[in-house]
Amino acid sequence: MMDPLHIAQDALVPNGTPITKALPPNYVLPSGTWWIGPYIGVGTVRGTWKGADADALREAEQWRSTAQAGLLVGRDWRSGWGVSAGLGLARVRSAFHHEDATEWSSVVDVDTTWGTTMHTSGDILYSWQIDSLTEELPSGFVRKDARNLYTAIQVPVLLSWHADARRLRYGAFGGITAWVPAQRRGLTLVRSQQDIPPTTLALQDPKVNDRFSTQVHGVAGLSVGYTIIEQLSAYAEPMISAPLFSFDGGSAPWLTRPILQFRIQYELRSQGH
Repeated sequence: MMDPLHIAQDALVPNGTPITKALPPNYVLPSGTWWIGPYIGVGTVRGTWKGADADALREAEQWRSTAQAGLLVGRDWRSGWGVSAGLGLARVRSAFHHEDATEWSSVVDVDTTWGTTMHTSGDILYSWQIDSLTEELPSGFVRKDARNLYTAIQVPVLLSWHADARRLRYGAFGGITAWVPAQRRGLTLVRSQQDIPPTTLALQDPKVNDRFSTQVHGVAGLSVGYTIIEQLSAYAEPMISAPLFSFDGGSAPWLTRPILQFRIQYELRSQGH
């Protein structure tokens, strides 16, 4: 049988005795995290033209596909809300088909108007008036085909919300993107005179520069992610981008782009209270 353990009186710490041993610091959760993330995306295009010769351009150009890539920098808070901004490039492809008139024929359209006048003698006098109109009509055609490529700089500013389910993350985002045309290659249509149909012209020609001004696009999408390690996660994000307004307000291609975007997010640093 073991004797009970007695605590020596000198082992007791008197009340009010200061503790000289340092206490471990309390763990403070960060108020938010900064992150950086590259993204790529592919999708389709639904496009239409506005302004001069819009009908002819809609008939000649069929929109095909789009792709984009860039880099986002953002900050997420413990509430699930976050903001981000970035810089990227977008490309849009289309197929162009048009028949240019190569020969013109002059056609004279004669219109004769007859009239009658009663003479004082009782006889009927007949008179006529002849009007003629000369028109230039195409009599020969050549088919022009091209694969058009448009490149634009994107500057997105986004608001997002995410929640966690173990390693899974889910949420949504929305915002605006500045769409700044940068390069273009292929063919388009211009009208040299008001009374003849439009003809093809290279997209690179300065005559069509005013068609491609800066636009603001609205962006909205869903986000599904997976946390690979504590600081690294990957996301798949179906989204849609559509134009809201153009700064010149005139001729421009308006491109609605459903996109599937893939994004990697890496946490840079965190801050606590």
